[in-house]
Amino acid sequence: MPSSKPPTLPKLAGLAGRLPHELDRALLAPFLERSPSQELPAGTLLFSKGDKALRFVWLEDGLAELFVATEDGSEMQLDLAARGAMLGDIAAATNGTHLTSARALSPLRLRWVDAQSFRDRLAQDGKLALGTLAGLGLRLRRLVKQIDDMKLRSATRRLAGFLLELADADEGKAQVTLPFEKKTLARHLGMTSQSLSRSLKSLEGQGVTVKGRLFTLSDCARLGDYRDQEGDGL
Repeated sequence: MPSSKPPTLPKLAGLAGRLPHELDRALLAPFLERSPSQELPAGTLLFSKGDKALRFVWLEDGLAELFVATEDGSEMQLDLAARGAMLGDIAAATNGTHLTSARALSPLRLRWVDAQSFRDRLAQDGKLALGTLAGLGLRLRRLVKQIDDMKLRSATRRLAGFLLELADADEGKAQVTLPFEKKTLARHLGMTSQSLSRSLKSLEGQGVTVKGRLFTLSDCARLGDYRDQEGDGL
């Protein structure tokens, strides 16, 4: 059983799979009531790419990652998912196979939703169907934003944006604790560990200091201005 709970991450709760606030848990309530909470330790594989989607995950608490294996045997992280996310629901709704793998990055508390029951309800409940489409739309918007960031922003500015997302602040001073190892952060931002170190060094000039996993942002507005600038950089 997990020994401790991960920090609450309000902004990260929308990273993967979360429906709009007014739709999410209310729509899933009939399924969640029939599924007891389960706690899993960090490192647990939730499902693998190519598996038949017989059920999907509702994350009550914790942090998970979506990833795929590359031809050289390494892994590429595609997204992070936190409290409030659904994982594998689109594959379950379409009676398909999982297009990615999912793994716990921290201790998790979750509930499983049966795919067949979900599909049966989708066929009868227009509001649930619309809510599922809304969730898919959010993921597509996030994917487009990630592609834009990769193409238009330097690695250092992507890092600045992620820290501001963690801080959930637009101005003033903020402190955030990274909820996973720095190598996971590098994977999430499409960086190597070496380029992450260089970017962190560069952000010192923007008022960012680091001690272990604790990041201090001395001026969020200033860091936000830097994030939004165009031009060359790391």
